[in-house]
Amino acid sequence: MKKNGFTLVELLAVIVILALLAIVSTPIVMNILENSKKSSFASSINGIKKAIENDFGVRDFDAGNRYEYVNGVLYFIDKDGEKTVVPMSGGISTGNGIGSVDSNGNVIIRIYTNSYCGTTGVADKVGVTVSKCESVESCKATCGI
Repeated sequence: MKKNGFTLVELLAVIVILALLAIVSTPIVMNILENSKKSSFASSINGIKKAIENDFGVRDFDAGNRYEYVNGVLYFIDKDGEKTVVPMSGGISTGNGIGSVDSNGNVIIRIYTNSYCGTTGVADKVGVTVSKCESVESCKATCGI
């Protein structure tokens, strides 16, 4: 008798092996995706920081400058509360937050989205700190806004 195709047992064995591979690889892939999102968020915050540093220089290094970041637009807020758009490239389209420059010229940023809180220049930490949060309100609290 000539045998054509696979038996049911052979097909089930292949399906079980593929299912095990999927179970093992899914958490690894999800972790890689999460890390890339955090890295992208941190990179965007660095871009916002550079825009604030450039604007700070244009405004004669006036310490105490305040900035507000709303849905992808960075604003300089003068002493009278007037907002001026600060030119920048990139950013986080759904992000909101605040920024300032201290008396030493350090840029302090606190920005949050639905999933992440990012800070830089806070509590003498070097670089950008990104934290995962569960909601907008928890992100605001994590960022100290």
